[in-house]
Amino acid sequence: MDPAPQFNEARRCAIKQLIVDHERIRAMPLPLLQTRLNLLRLTGVLALVIPLLAAAAGGTATRIEVGLRARVEISPDGGITALAWEKQAPHLQMISQAIESDVRTWKFTPGTVDGRPAATETHLSVIVQATEGTDGSMALSFVRASTGAGWVGVVVPNYPAQAARGNVDAKLVAIVDFDEHGKGAIRSYEYDSSGGNPRMRKEFLASTEEAITAWKVEPERVAGRPLASSFRIPFVFCVSPRCPFGLDKTDRESVDGSDDKQPVALGSVAKLLTMVEGRTVGGG
Repeated sequence: MDPAPQFNEARRCAIKQLIVDHERIRAMPLPLLQTRLNLLRLTGVLALVIPLLAAAAGGTATRIEVGLRARVEISPDGGITALAWEKQAPHLQMISQAIESDVRTWKFTPGTVDGRPAATETHLSVIVQATEGTDGSMALSFVRASTGAGWVGVVVPNYPAQAARGNVDAKLVAIVDFDEHGKGAIRSYEYDSSGGNPRMRKEFLASTEEAITAWKVEPERVAGRPLASSFRIPFVFCVSPRCPFGLDKTDRESVDGSDDKQPVALGSVAKLLTMVEGRTVGGG
């Protein structure tokens, strides 16, 4: 018996589950949704917990975007020699299985040692769009992909007590440098808040700095040697019912196209050569 129809049906059901989850979240009354997400928003990395979601388009087709991450090893000639998806929910596993054969054909520029290409270990982040047509058909396509160091341990910042008592919300976007041993320090940051007390800035920054010291990152490696890395990390602190820094499509994605709800590696020793944007999964 040909296993392909069974796999395609399983993949269709997996995408349907994502769509059901998406619609259930969107249908929640705002106060209930805010209550359910407040604790997640304290981390500023909501996309670590909930798949990256995009609104339904025009009533003709339902589209969602899903973020997947994998550890990959790249040979000196630029091909993938090993790929391991990070732990996922079952319906996301079906998506990663569906795209893996395509991903394994991608080509990269690896790191170098003394000017020569060398075996490179990196993390691959892939954004996939799943589309359900009006006839019930399902399609997957690649939105974008990037390489870089990976974050493997996230620590939630403590909410400053005075800010919580005063219903002060804040958003702090930090550029964080990690050395080759994984020790992190904030290089620069942008800050916005619903409260005007300047002392709150120091409290939110101190809380974020304390959390960063406990973060764990997995560096890129060239010929087995770990490298320093940098991340752009957004932290969203929401405690009020009408937090201005919540889930709205204006801040879902930053101007340069990078995800504004999760850490983003800045720069990578491994460069993706294959053009994947808009490419249909299984389309060659």
